[in-house]
Amino acid sequence: MASSEATIVALHYLYPTTVFAYFAVTSLAAVFTLQDLGTSKGTRVQLPGRWTTIGLLAAFVSAHIAQLITTVVRSVAGAGRPPRDDLVVGQLSCVLVFGLQLSRIYDSQQPLWYPYVGSWAMALPFEVVDGVSTWLSSSRTASIEFLLVNTILVSLRCVLLAVLLGLFCFRCIRRTSLILDEEEQPLLSNTKPPRNNESVSQRQNGHSIYGSTSTSGDDSDDRPEMPRDRRRREAHEAMERRLEAGGNWLSYAKDFMIFFPYVWPVGMPELQARAAAVVGCLLASNMFNLLIPRQTGLIMDSLSGISGANPWLAVATYIVLRLASSESGIELLRQWLWIPVQNYSNEAITRAAYSHIMYLSADFHDSKSTSDLVMAIHGGTSISKIVENVLLHAAPMLIDLGVAVVYLSVTFGSYGGFTTVATGTVFFFLASRLIAHTGRDSRRRLNAHFNEYAVRNRGFLGWSTASAFNQLGYEDNRHANAVTTRWSRETQYALRWNCSVALQSAVLTFGLAASAFFAVRRIRLGQATPGQFAMLLMYWAQLCAPLNFFARLGKSISDDFIDAEQLLDIMQRQPLVKNKKGARPLKFVAGEIEFADICFSYDGRKEVINHISLCVPPGTTVAFVGSTGAGKSTLLRLLNRFYDVTTGSIRFDGQDIRDVDLYSLRDRVGVVPQNPILFDDTIMNNVRYGKITASDEEVYDACRAASIHDKIKEFADGYDTRVGEYGVHRLSTIMSADMIVVVEKGKIIEKGSHEQLILEKGRYADLWSKQAFLKPHKYTEDGDKKLDSSDIVNDISVDETKAQLSKVKPQSGDDGTGQLEN
Repeated sequence: MASSEATIVALHYLYPTTVFAYFAVTSLAAVFTLQDLGTSKGTRVQLPGRWTTIGLLAAFVSAHIAQLITTVVRSVAGAGRPPRDDLVVGQLSCVLVFGLQLSRIYDSQQPLWYPYVGSWAMALPFEVVDGVSTWLSSSRTASIEFLLVNTILVSLRCVLLAVLLGLFCFRCIRRTSLILDEEEQPLLSNTKPPRNNESVSQRQNGHSIYGSTSTSGDDSDDRPEMPRDRRRREAHEAMERRLEAGGNWLSYAKDFMIFFPYVWPVGMPELQARAAAVVGCLLASNMFNLLIPRQTGLIMDSLSGISGANPWLAVATYIVLRLASSESGIELLRQWLWIPVQNYSNEAITRAAYSHIMYLSADFHDSKSTSDLVMAIHGGTSISKIVENVLLHAAPMLIDLGVAVVYLSVTFGSYGGFTTVATGTVFFFLASRLIAHTGRDSRRRLNAHFNEYAVRNRGFLGWSTASAFNQLGYEDNRHANAVTTRWSRETQYALRWNCSVALQSAVLTFGLAASAFFAVRRIRLGQATPGQFAMLLMYWAQLCAPLNFFARLGKSISDDFIDAEQLLDIMQRQPLVKNKKGARPLKFVAGEIEFADICFSYDGRKEVINHISLCVPPGTTVAFVGSTGAGKSTLLRLLNRFYDVTTGSIRFDGQDIRDVDLYSLRDRVGVVPQNPILFDDTIMNNVRYGKITASDEEVYDACRAASIHDKIKEFADGYDTRVGEYGVHRLSTIMSADMIVVVEKGKIIEKGSHEQLILEKGRYADLWSKQAFLKPHKYTEDGDKKLDSSDIVNDISVDETKAQLSKVKPQSGDDGTGQLEN
C-alpha cells in the first residue's frame, strides 16, 4: 500500500514536469532552428480554428482549476487539515504549464503547433492513469460526491485533449487534400500581386516575417533615414540573411568564430590561466550565494535558542562570508584576473579590424563612409561582451537558480520549489512580452533624440545661411518641434517602462508572498525553523537579479550580434586588388608608362574608361583635362592599381603592373590628390609622409623642387609649423605640361601642347575659356589688376611636395616622370 501511495505521489509530480520539459525543449529548439519565425525553413502548419483551440484549451485549464478547488474544499471541510502537497502542487503545476501554452497561442497569430500537440499527446495517458489511480486510492475513504465530481473532471479533460488532437489530425489531412487540389489548378492564379515592399511569403503567411519592417502607424517617421538607423537596419538585415542561410543559431554563430583568436588569448598561457582562474572565482561566488543565506538562518536559530550553536561564532562566520563574497573579496580577485583578458580581447579585435580594413582595396573604401568604418570597429567589442554575458553572468546565475530551486524544495517542501519555478516562469514570459512591446517606444525615443541633435547641429552650422535668408524664426520653430517630440517620446517610453518594471516587481512580490506563507505554515507545523524563514527572504532577494538578467539576455545577445554584424562582414571580405602569387618587385628602368587599349567599369555595366591607349615617355609631364566624371581621376587610380583594368593593360617600363609587387609599384609613384588632405601635424611630417624614412635634407630638397622651401623658412616655426586638416593652395601647371590629354566620357578626344590645343579651338579651348588659370596679378599704373590669360598662378601646396619624395625618379640622373591632374 505504501509503494502504491508513493507511485501516485510521484505521478502527480511527474505529469506536469514531463509535459513542461517537452514543451520547453521543443520551444527552445524551434527558436534555435528559426522555426518560430515563420520562414520557409520552418515546419509551421497554417491551420484555421485558432480560436477553437484556445476555447478548448481554456476549458481544459478550467477543469484543472475546478479539481484543485474541489480537492482543497474536501480536505478542509472533511478532515479539517490541508490537502496533501502532491495533490495541490500537481494541479497548480498543470494550471501553470497549460496556462502558459494558452497565453502563447493567444499571443501568436500563427503558432508552431508541434510543441503544443506533443504536449497534449503526452498529457492524455497521464490524465487517464491519474484518474484511475485517484479512483482506486480514494474509493474507500472519499465520498460518492467527490468521486463523481473527480471522475467527471478527469473525463472532461481527457475528452478535451482527444478533441484537440483529433481536430489537429483532421485539419492536417484536410490541408494535405487542399494542397493536392491546388497542384491541379492552372499555373496562373488570380491572386493579387504583393504590395510594394511585401514578399510573397509575407502575403501567404498573413503577417510580416522577421526582417520585414512595418511603415504604418506611429512607428514610422516622416524624416529621412539617419546614418545610425541605416547602419542598424543593414546590420539587422544581414543578421537575418545569415540566420536564414544557416537555418539555426549555431550555424549563424559559427561565422563569428573568425574572432576566436582575438577573444581567447591563443598562445598566451598567462592570460589563459587568468581566464581559468576566473571560472574558479565564479564557482566560489555560487558557493557563497548558498552559504550566506544559510548562515543567516543559523544566526537566527542560535539567537532564538533552537540550535545550540554559538551566536558569536555564527555572526563571525557570516561576516567572513560576506567579506569574502563582496567587492573587496572574491569579486576584486575576479576583476583583477579578468580585466587583462578583457582588455586583450578588445585591443586585439580593434587592432585586427583596423589592419584588415586598411589593407582592403579601393572598391571597399569607396563604398563605405568613415563613420560606418568607425562604428563597425566599435561594434567589434560586442563579441567580447557576448562571451562575458554568457560565461561570466548567465552560467553562474543559472547555477544559482538551479541551486535555489533544489535547496528551497528540500527545505520548504514541494510548495517552495513550485513557487520558485512558477514565479520564474511567469516572470520570464511576462518580461519578454513587455520588452518586446517597449522596444518600439525605445526606438522612437532614440530616433527623436538623434533627430533633435541633428536639427540643432544643422542650425549651428548653417547660422550664416539662416541669417542671410532671414530664416532664424523657421530654424527656431523646427528646433522647438524637435525638442517637443523628443520629450513626448521620452515620456511615453518612461511611463511604459516604469509600468512594465512595476508589473515584474509585482510578480516577484506575489511569488515571495506565496513562499513566505508556505514557509510560515511549515514553521507552525514544526517542519521548519524561524532561521530558515530568514534564509528564504535572503534567497528571494538574491533571485531578483538573475531573473531580471535572464529576461533581457536574449535581446541583449541579439543586439550584440547585430552590433558585430557589420564588422563580421568586413572581416570576411578580401581585397579585389592584391598581389599575384610570386609577384616580383618592380624593376625601374627609365619610367616609361603605357596605357594599352584599357577599359574599366566600376559597376560592371557602364564603362568609365573606354579603349584608351597612351604612351608617356620618360621625363614627360602629362596633364589630363576634362569635365567632371570624364575619367581623369580613374586613369591615375588605375596607374596606382587602386583598381585593375577590365581589359587591356598598363605597363611600367614594359612590365604589366598586375604582375609586379603592388607596394613596390606604389613606392615609385608620387601622387598629388585632386582634393589634398593634410594631417594636423607639422609641415615636416606632412611632407615626409611621401617617404617616411626620408631625412631632413631630402625633405628640404623636395620642397626646393616644389619652390616652397624659401616660403616655409619665412614662417616663425619653419618646418615645425603646424598645418590644419584639409589644407589646399593647388598646383596649376597645365600650360607647362609637355602633353595635355583631353578626356571625355572615358575616351581621349584631344592631345597636344597648350598652344596647339588652343589653336584647334576644340574641347580644351572651351574648357580653358571657362577657367581662371592666371599668373600673380600684374597691376597697372592706376592700381587695377592686369590679367593675362596666357600666364598661370604659381601656387604650390605643402601636399604636392609629398610627391617629390616618392615620385618616379629615373636612375643615373635622368629626368623623372610625374602626373599632374586638373
